[in-house]
Amino acid sequence: MKAALVITSVVALWLIQNHELPSEADVTPTKVCDVGAFLEGIVFDRDGFGYVSDYTGGVIHRFRPGDAPVIWAKSSHPNGHKILDDGIHLVADGGERAILRFDAEGRRQAPSVTASEGIALQAPNDITLDAQGGYYFTDHGTGKVHHVDDEGNVRTVAAGLSVPNGLALSPDGQTLYVAESRSNRIIAFSVVAGRLEEKRTLADFSSEG
Repeated sequence: MKAALVITSVVALWLIQNHELPSEADVTPTKVCDVGAFLEGIVFDRDGFGYVSDYTGGVIHRFRPGDAPVIWAKSSHPNGHKILDDGIHLVADGGERAILRFDAEGRRQAPSVTASEGIALQAPNDITLDAQGGYYFTDHGTGKVHHVDDEGNVRTVAAGLSVPNGLALSPDGQTLYVAESRSNRIIAFSVVAGRLEEKRTLADFSSEG
């Protein structure tokens, strides 16, 4: 069974202009293509191509609205996906327990990130970029958040989290938001001199199951 990739670009535009969610009546979902069954890690490059990970299928599809999707790259269980300023694609892969690197054509590049401070990664999940050429990523297998700087140095910046999943950095780079799947909440950290401090709960959905 294939999953429909639906993009609601009107939501993103509304958020940029109004900083709030629109009503359901103002949102019109548009199906772009049918790919895979367990989709993750949607991202767009500067040429307008979109990329989406098929976690169970072990492939990353490239698509453009109106065109048929194509298989762009293969890995074990691709998940979160981001593109660096130099065009290198970063993909969190839970099966390979690594942050993988690909060029613009989907070819593997070295090196992969497989450990932080001497401890092997377990299930890298999602990625968010910082303004200095580095990035943060979650590992829900170890309950940690890691940071990789622009020179490739890896360090653990948060631990003891309840299945950390998606994450995002605020536009000013001063707050890192992390979704905890098991506890069903979103937490926030202040980013101070490259460190995460002042952990706090931004939203708690635990009462919803």
